[in-house]
Amino acid sequence: MSGTLQIFRRTSNRSIALANRDWTLQFQYDKASKGRCIAEFLPTTEFDIANYKPIKLQKVFGCLGLIDLEGHLFLGVVAGCAQVAKVRDGETVQRIHAVEFYCLDSDAFDTKFVDLNGNAVEVDQADVFDSVERPPDQEHPCAEIQRLLSGGTFYYSSDHDLSMNLQARASREYDPEAFDHQFLWNNYLIGPLAQMRANMQTSRRAALDQSRFLTTIIRGFAETIAVSVGDNMPGQLTLISRLSAKRAGTRFNARGIDDDGNVANFVEIETILHTSAFTSSFCQVRGSIPLFWEQVSTGFMGQHKVEVSRSPSASQAAFERHFASLLDKYGDGVHVVNLLGSATGEAMLTELYQGALQASDFDQRVRYTHFDFHSEVKQGYEGASKVKPLLRASAEDYSFFLQANAAKLEMHQSGVFRTNCLDCLDRTNMIQNIVSQANLENVLTTLRIRTTAGLWERHGTLWADNGDALSRIYAGTGALKTSFTRKGKMSFAGALADATKSVGRMYINNFQDKGKQQTIDVMLGRLVNQKAVVLFDPIADWVNTELHKRSGEWSSNMTLKVFAGTYNLNGRDGDEDLMPWLAPNSEIDADIYAIGFQEIVELTPSQIVSADPIKVRFWAEKVLACLDPKQSDRYVLLRTGQLVGAALLIFVRRECLHHIKLVEGAMRKTGLKGMSGNKGAVAVRMDYGATRICFLNAHFAAGHQNYHERNQDFVTILHGIKFQRGRNILDHHDAVIWVGDFNYRIGLPIEQVKQYIQQEDWGQLYSADQLNREMIKGKVFQYFDEAEITFAPTYKFDNGTDEYDTSDKQRIPAWTDRILKKGSGMRQLQYGSAKLRLSDHKPVYATYEMDVQLVDETKRSAIERGLYDQRRVAIDERSSLRDEEIESIMGKNLPPPSTERSKWWLEYHASSKSSVRPPPGTRLNTNRPSNPWQSNGEPDFIKTTGSAPILLPKPASLRASAVGQGVATPPPLPTRTMTPSVGEMNEIAPRLPSRTNTVNSVSGSRSSSITRRKPVPPLPRTSSPASNASADKAGLDAARPLSSDAPKGSDVDHLADTASEASDLSGYKSLV
Repeated sequence: MSGTLQIFRRTSNRSIALANRDWTLQFQYDKASKGRCIAEFLPTTEFDIANYKPIKLQKVFGCLGLIDLEGHLFLGVVAGCAQVAKVRDGETVQRIHAVEFYCLDSDAFDTKFVDLNGNAVEVDQADVFDSVERPPDQEHPCAEIQRLLSGGTFYYSSDHDLSMNLQARASREYDPEAFDHQFLWNNYLIGPLAQMRANMQTSRRAALDQSRFLTTIIRGFAETIAVSVGDNMPGQLTLISRLSAKRAGTRFNARGIDDDGNVANFVEIETILHTSAFTSSFCQVRGSIPLFWEQVSTGFMGQHKVEVSRSPSASQAAFERHFASLLDKYGDGVHVVNLLGSATGEAMLTELYQGALQASDFDQRVRYTHFDFHSEVKQGYEGASKVKPLLRASAEDYSFFLQANAAKLEMHQSGVFRTNCLDCLDRTNMIQNIVSQANLENVLTTLRIRTTAGLWERHGTLWADNGDALSRIYAGTGALKTSFTRKGKMSFAGALADATKSVGRMYINNFQDKGKQQTIDVMLGRLVNQKAVVLFDPIADWVNTELHKRSGEWSSNMTLKVFAGTYNLNGRDGDEDLMPWLAPNSEIDADIYAIGFQEIVELTPSQIVSADPIKVRFWAEKVLACLDPKQSDRYVLLRTGQLVGAALLIFVRRECLHHIKLVEGAMRKTGLKGMSGNKGAVAVRMDYGATRICFLNAHFAAGHQNYHERNQDFVTILHGIKFQRGRNILDHHDAVIWVGDFNYRIGLPIEQVKQYIQQEDWGQLYSADQLNREMIKGKVFQYFDEAEITFAPTYKFDNGTDEYDTSDKQRIPAWTDRILKKGSGMRQLQYGSAKLRLSDHKPVYATYEMDVQLVDETKRSAIERGLYDQRRVAIDERSSLRDEEIESIMGKNLPPPSTERSKWWLEYHASSKSSVRPPPGTRLNTNRPSNPWQSNGEPDFIKTTGSAPILLPKPASLRASAVGQGVATPPPLPTRTMTPSVGEMNEIAPRLPSRTNTVNSVSGSRSSSITRRKPVPPLPRTSSPASNASADKAGLDAARPLSSDAPKGSDVDHLADTASEASDLSGYKSLV
C-alpha cells in the first residue's frame, strides 16, 4: 500500500509524529537518558492531535530512521520524490530528491517563516535548507547527510522489495525481515525501528508493515523506458543498479576487499523486460578486484600508485569468502571478466588475481576471462564486441529469469558474470552493456520474437544513463565513453567531453572525496565513536543482564604470544642470519610477529622522495625464511607498511587468520616539518576477535641534543596517525606495541658510559637516559610501559663489528632502539638485544603474552533473540505506551529504566564505569591494577608531598633505591577491601615498570625475563650546596657532564629543562 504522511510536532513535552489516516508513529525524546527516545505505533483514532501542530504544509513519503549527531537526536523523512521506474504492474520505483531531518530534543533547529498567503507557518529549517543562507556556525548537523540523500542517487519503493532482484523475490511476499541488507543504505538509521518492529505483537507488526511507514532505500540507478518488441508489442525496459553499502566509499578511499569478502564499488545490475506476455530479468555484477590493494597518492596531482597491502596467502580467505557469497546468491557459476590492461599496477593485480583463483578450490564453478580492453579497442571501440564469443558458453549455461504467461514457461538464472576494470566504471559499463544486449537477444530468440533497432538504441541509452549515475557516485563525474554506448560510435564531441570529465575527476578526487567519505561513513554508522539511537524497551535491560550472565556461551578468551622487533639497517643489505634476533630462545613460537625496520634504504635526497618497495620485499622474504624455513606456509605476511626508510611487517600464524579483521595501515611523516619521509612512523592495526591491536614503527629525529624534536615527533605521530572511521592510536585500541629507533641518547660522557657498559651497570646508564627522563616529565609515551633494560646500548657500532664507534666523532653509545607497550591485558616475557653485525645498530626484541576475546556474533544474536521471546511470554506485553504512562515511568518517584549506556543509580546517568574521588591530600596511584578486585601490593591512593602536576608509575627498582635512601614507600596491600588504602610516594617517580630481570645469553643475545632488577644507584651530589635547588642542579650536572660529541651547552640545557619542568627537582632530590 502506497501513501503519504503528515508530520506533526508538539512543543510542550516535545514530540514528533508521522500519521496517515489509520496509524500514527510517534517519537518522544527520553529526557532521562542521553541518546534514547520513545517510539509508539498507535491507531490514529488514539492520537492526541489537539496538542500537535503540522510542521509543514506538504506531505512526507516515509520515515528513513533516527540518527544521533552532535548530541541531538534527529528523525529523517523523505520530503520529495518522483516515480522513475515501473518494473511491472503494481511495482514502482521512486527517486528521492528531498530529505529532511527533524530534531527530537531541541527547538534550536525550528524556525518560523511566512507562507505564500502571508500567514505565519512554523516549519523546520530543513524546509528551506537550500534556499536560506545560514551562518557557517549554525549549519544543521545533518546538512551533509541531507545533501547526500537529496542528490538524486537514492531510490525506494513503497510496494515491493527494491533490495532484491526479480528472481529472488518472485515467490515471496513483502517481508521486511527478508530485505537484502547488502544493498540497504539506511540500515543504520532504520535499525532501532526495525528492532522495535521485531519486538511487536504479530498483529501490530503486520499493521506497521502494511502502512509502509518505515522506508528502506538503495543507492545506484533505476529507470524505465517504453519500448516496442517484435510486431509492435508494447513493453517496458527497466534497468536497476543496486550499489552495495558494505564497503561503500569514493574512488580512492574505497578499493579492494575487506575481511568479510565485501568489495568496493560492488553493484548488482538488473535488466528487466516486461510485456503483457512475458517478463524477463538478467543480473550481472561489477566490483573492485577482490584483493587487499590500495591506490595511494604519489605526491603529484592526479597520480596514484597501486599498492598491494596484504600478501596473497593472507588475502586468500577473504578472496574465497567473496566468491562463495556470489555462488550462494546467484547459483552454480561465476564468470570473471577482467578488463585490466598491461600498465604496471594493472598487470600486477591481474597476476595476483589469477594466482588467487588458481589457489582456490572452486574448480569449474568460477571461470575466468582476461580481456585487455585498451588493447582490443585500439582500432576503435567496436573492438569491444570481441568479448561476446568468449562469454557465449557461460551465457548459455547461466541462462536468465523468464516468466511467460501464455505458455506458463518459467526459466531461472543459475550463474552470474562478474566484470571489473580498475575503477569498475567506464570500461566495465561498456562491456556490461554488450553482455546485457546479448542476453536480451537470447530471451527474444527463446520466445521467437524478432528484435528491432529501436530496442537496442533505447537499451544503449539506459546503459549510458546508468554509467553516468554510477560514475558520479564513485568518481564525482559522469562516465567516459558514454557517447559510444548511446550512439554506437565515438564522436569528437564525445572525446572532448571525456577529457573534461577526466580533469573534473582529478579535482574531485583530490579536494572533495575525503569529505564525501566522511559523510558516507556517518550515515552508515561506521565511525567508531558513533552510537545508534536507543529506543525505550521495557525488557531490554533484563535481556542485557541475562545476556551478560550467559557470556560464556557466546564468547571465549585465549592468550596470544606476540613477538615485536626493531632493527635500524643503516641502509645496508646482507645475508646475515636473523635467527638470533627472531628466535632468542631458539624457537619460533609466537602467534604474531611485528617487525620494524628503519633505514631500510639509504636516506639520500632521491630516496626520501618515494619509497622503494623492492627493499621491503627483500627483508620480508628474509624474515619469512627464518619463521618458516620448511616453506610449509606456517606463517603468512599479513600486512606491510612503508614510509621511505621505515617499514613495518606483520606476520601471523596461518591458523590465526580467521580471527583477524579490519586490518588497516597508516603513516605520518615528521621529517622537514612533515614534508619528508626520512623520519616518521608507519602503523598497522587489526581486530583479533573482539580485541583491538595496534603496532607502530617510528624513526625520530637524530642528534644528541635534539630531544625536544624527538618529543615533538612523538606528539605529531600520536595525534597525526588516523585510521579509517575515526580510529586513533590510544582511544580505539586495547593493546598498542610501539617499536622503533627513537634516537634518545644517554647524557653522560663517553668514558663513563663505556665504563658502566663494561660493568653491566645498566641502572646508572638508565638514570641518564633521555627517554626515561622525558617520560618522567610526562612529555612522551604517557601511560606506556617499557620493561627493564638489561642489555648494552644498541648504538653506535662500527659496521660489521661489536665495537662502539671508533670514528673521529666517537658518538656516545645509547639505547636508541626501544620497544614500549600499552595495554592491561599484556604480560611481558622478554626484552633483549641480539649481536648482529650488519648495521651500526643492534636489533632489539620483546615478547609478550596478550589476552584476547573471541565473540561468536551469530550465537550471541540468537541467544539475545531467544531471551526477548522468553521475556515477552513471561510478562504481560502492552501494545503501546501512552504519554501519561511514559511520564509516570520517568516521573515523580521512580527513576527511568536503565540501559547499557545509562544507569539510573549513577550520577548524571553515567554508564557502568564509576568515578572515585581521592581522599584529601592524596591522588590516584597509577601502579594499582586495572581490576579493583585484584591486588598487586599497591595502595589505591598515595599521599602527596608537593604540587607536581603529573603522577607517573614508579619502577620497582627505583623504589628499592629510594628505600636505601630512607624515603618512605607504600606499604604492601595483602588483601583487597572496600575501603581504599592510602600510601605515600614522592611526586616524581622515575618511570620503569615493576618487572624482573635475569640475563641469559642465547645465540649471542641478552634478554630479560622477569624476576627482580638491581637497584638504580643514586645520582651523584655535591657537598653543602647553598640551597636545595642548587643541590639538585649540581647533582644533575655532576651526573651528566658535557659529552664529547655534543655541542657545548646541549646537556646543560637539557638538565636545566629537567630541573625546571614539572617540578622535577623535588623528585630527583629524593634519590640523592
